[in-house]
Amino acid sequence: STSTESHRTGSREAASALIEEGYEAKISSEKRQRMAEAAPALRPGVAFPVGENGRVSTTVVAKKIWSAAVRGVDVQLANAIDAERDWRYQYPGHLCKLADLGAKSPANAVKIAEDGLNTLRGEFVFVKDGAAAPLIEAMSTAPAAAAALHTGTLQGGAAVAPLAIPIEDGADALAMLRELGAAGTCEPSVASSVEKILGDTAQLAATLSEHVFVLLGGTSELCPCLTLARAGATVVVISRPGEKLNTLLRYLDRETAGTIVVPLSRPQTEADDAATLGEVAGADVIERGP
Repeated sequence: STSTESHRTGSREAASALIEEGYEAKISSEKRQRMAEAAPALRPGVAFPVGENGRVSTTVVAKKIWSAAVRGVDVQLANAIDAERDWRYQYPGHLCKLADLGAKSPANAVKIAEDGLNTLRGEFVFVKDGAAAPLIEAMSTAPAAAAALHTGTLQGGAAVAPLAIPIEDGADALAMLRELGAAGTCEPSVASSVEKILGDTAQLAATLSEHVFVLLGGTSELCPCLTLARAGATVVVISRPGEKLNTLLRYLDRETAGTIVVPLSRPQTEADDAATLGEVAGADVIERGP
């Protein structure tokens, strides 16, 4: 679609701008060589890089990213992250402090996010055809025409269903929420907000119609895809191709009122139904790329 292509173009331009600003210079020739040598052992797609010892360390990379993210706001916290020897168990304390800093001002939040993402793009790699390259470089190249995705749309044929909260043994969900609010476990407004949503299906559908919900991992157990689709929402379902997605699309088409949007490996035709779209639907966001 035009909007998808514009997004891709914008992403490539943003990545190119970062490279032109000098971030590429931070990627040494030795690091490139390690990437190339280790590529066969890495899963295709976005991956953690291989370190100087020839092994992948998620801790080393995570500390680099979090330290760089906060350094422009609080040097002491960045140094503390660098010096932390027990990251696996002590990281929550550091990240809580980082969150507090981000909450103090919009400028802090934006600075932390931008610096962290820029570092992530330089540290992570993208593996394709046995070769690994810094993510920032890989995403600055144009995707192959054969790998282009298309947009498919299904309109559910059922009526909008009232929202419900299934509780075992028929317990009263609202009563439970009121008790939790009174005990201080949650804000008292949680119960009143849920009651408002449950009590006005038409208003809920009208509110949902103003938004598009993009769900990564659309077939996962905790994904709200079914709830949103039953309420008549427009849902973009991103999931790997396979029988789970195929089955989900057939159910959504038959049993919900939602508008379902999915990536396809070929253009949609007028003859397509949920079954045929399911056969060509899906995209692995980790593996797909240039």
